[in-house]
Amino acid sequence: MAHETEEEVDSIRQFTEFLVQHRGGRTHADLTQGMNELLEAVQATGKAGSITLTVKVKPEGGRLIKVSDEVNVKIPKADRDPALFYVTDDNELSRDNPDQPKLPLKMVNDTPSSKAKEVGA
Repeated sequence: MAHETEEEVDSIRQFTEFLVQHRGGRTHADLTQGMNELLEAVQATGKAGSITLTVKVKPEGGRLIKVSDEVNVKIPKADRDPALFYVTDDNELSRDNPDQPKLPLKMVNDTPSSKAKEVGA
């Protein structure tokens, strides 16, 4: 719309005013909040998202119409980190490789010894 006519500018103003007035401003607030959430998620995930406003207009008789709306925000989801597991002979998941023998490791007492030793004194 590089060369907008006055009529086109008035039309834009009318729709903007409608958004602010419709449902006591809640439609405009929903769009604003949705856009903020969308921008945050797009920046965080590096993925695309979208925000869609659907306006339905239904005749109610004479000059009266019913206007309803729906704001739909598609927030991109962050990738969930995968995890690697081994499958045992019983078809269970295990972090330990079932084909590798277990080492006979023991817990070591980590309390310091009461007797200090001096070397080369």
